[in-house]
Amino acid sequence: MPKYSIIVPVYNMEKLLPKCVESIKAQTYEDFEVALVDDCSTDNSYKMCCEIAAGDSRFKVVKQDKNRGLSSTRNLGMKNITGDYFTFIDPDDYVENNLLEEIEKKQKFSEYELITWGMYYDVVYPDGKINIEESNLNSNADKDVVNPVSEDWRHLCMDTFFASTCNKLYRTDIVRKNGLLFDTECVDFEDFIFNSQYAEFVNSFSILKTPFYHYRMMSEQVAPLKRRWATVKRFYVSDKVYNACFKFKKMLESRGIFLDDIMKYAYKAYMNEIEYEYRIGDKKSFRKEVGELIKNRNFYATLNALKQRELKKLVIPMKILILSQQSNLFSELLWRVEKRNLG
Repeated sequence: MPKYSIIVPVYNMEKLLPKCVESIKAQTYEDFEVALVDDCSTDNSYKMCCEIAAGDSRFKVVKQDKNRGLSSTRNLGMKNITGDYFTFIDPDDYVENNLLEEIEKKQKFSEYELITWGMYYDVVYPDGKINIEESNLNSNADKDVVNPVSEDWRHLCMDTFFASTCNKLYRTDIVRKNGLLFDTECVDFEDFIFNSQYAEFVNSFSILKTPFYHYRMMSEQVAPLKRRWATVKRFYVSDKVYNACFKFKKMLESRGIFLDDIMKYAYKAYMNEIEYEYRIGDKKSFRKEVGELIKNRNFYATLNALKQRELKKLVIPMKILILSQQSNLFSELLWRVEKRNLG
């Protein structure tokens, strides 16, 4: 059996999949397998996957019985791997050719339960130009941790750990023993929820500051921001993120580890739900969303838990406006916050 497994969830990516696959084939460390998991693509992606697997025994193809979405496709991939450790690569992204080699160097000295590394953003402009830049969430230093304490967890929270699953190495037996799966009902923040659940079982981790993963993103992503928010109840996803944050925070506190930083992700989730209306300039819909937000008890609890200095300045006026049910004033405040943050 290979030591490492790579899961590539595929849906209608015939144009970008070859670059992803070539970056995997180019790995300088070769003891790995790849599960190409097709979510019933309607283009030539599935055919391409089969051709790739036919030409390289390290690749295998798994096909969904019907189109089920990214989370379900990743779950199916996790069920069909044999490696001791696994990672994800999205089909429109790619990795540096020494990713697995650098991971293996770490694992030779200590079998870390989690390894995370930096990311590049490949920003694609309408004219086809691509600008590659490092994520500002990347760690500024390597860090190896056994039996993490508060500062170790805080360091991990400040990088890309909770934001993505595509720059992580997970241990297969931890996932299977604890029945960890992606939440198929969430239309966003599914990576965060999975990572927070996995982190409950992590007692050792290694942070690599070097970016090995290239995340491809369009320069204008207004439309994708809406995603499938309309298919779920308002604040359903954000409440799930809040619950995940609260559970993880309490778990750490039971170990004598205090980490308030995690609650900022719940705040971000609630803000994301109203961001689209701001992006398209729909102030009427924005006010309606905010009117529902001030009624949400979990959002108010999130405000109470925020300790970050840059957010604390907003918390007091927000809480006052919520308690006094000043929906219009609260809406105006958040509109200005969005304008300042997003331009």
